[in-house]
Amino acid sequence: MADDWIKMRTDLMRDPKLIRMARALEDPDGALALHVNQHMQRDMTVTRNVTRCAACGAVLSIWGNARRNGRRVGDDLVLPGLELFDLDDIAELPGAGVAMQVAGWVREVADGLMFPAFFAVHNVDPMEATRAKAAARQRRYRDRKALRNSDVTDGATVTHREEKSREEKSSNKHKGTASRFVPPTVQQVQGYCQERGNTVDPVAFIDHYTANGWMRGKNKLKDWKAAVRTWERQTNDNRTNSNQRGGSKQDHQQFNSLNAIAEAAGIGQSTGHPVPDETTGRIQHANGRLLAESAGSVPG
Repeated sequence: MADDWIKMRTDLMRDPKLIRMARALEDPDGALALHVNQHMQRDMTVTRNVTRCAACGAVLSIWGNARRNGRRVGDDLVLPGLELFDLDDIAELPGAGVAMQVAGWVREVADGLMFPAFFAVHNVDPMEATRAKAAARQRRYRDRKALRNSDVTDGATVTHREEKSREEKSSNKHKGTASRFVPPTVQQVQGYCQERGNTVDPVAFIDHYTANGWMRGKNKLKDWKAAVRTWERQTNDNRTNSNQRGGSKQDHQQFNSLNAIAEAAGIGQSTGHPVPDETTGRIQHANGRLLAESAGSVPG
């Protein structure tokens, strides 16, 4: 039973009150000395250590019995209907009750014996101890939960390894979010191309990267808008290089036409080079002649 237990202090043998109780038991006119003289037919001769041990055993026996059979009044313990001499029978030590009174551990009251401040000094109520332990467990649980859920750890001891592990987890979390790629739709690519005013074909763009699994070289594509800008630069570079190599499409057509006319007029074979300016008049004359022949109006 929980109420059978009392708190046994390891320093009880050196408690000043226990020493006063042991000294009271050594009184030659006390109950213990009279008991020895009556039954042993000789004077009591004991050392202080003996009486201290006897006193320690006596108070533990009396406290345990009082804890079980008494009632609590505040921090005091009241044992109703008993007198000091009744404590001698409980402890089986003559003079124990008076010695405890001398030490200040017990007092006689109207309805029995009162052990002052018993629960504050020698014991605690079993239910109070259970409630205190439960409250302490709840407090530790709340502290651990708050420490896990909060990034603020003021007053908490955190090792370097724990901090490093927390930073790695946070870094991996952000890294996983950033590396996730969602392919765009044709409408998204078309809208972005219109926004930039380029001539990239959205359908060709989607078909190209869908066919190769949205890979750019050996790496997975991370930013499709950057890929659109790359296609835009490549288209502009190709157009610039084409203009630098051969001029406009109209210039090429004019060059081919002049060479064909020159060959037809017998001016010279095409060399693949532009016709000199001094022969332009002859080419124009030959051109008119060819047109007239085709119409059947050239004189013989």
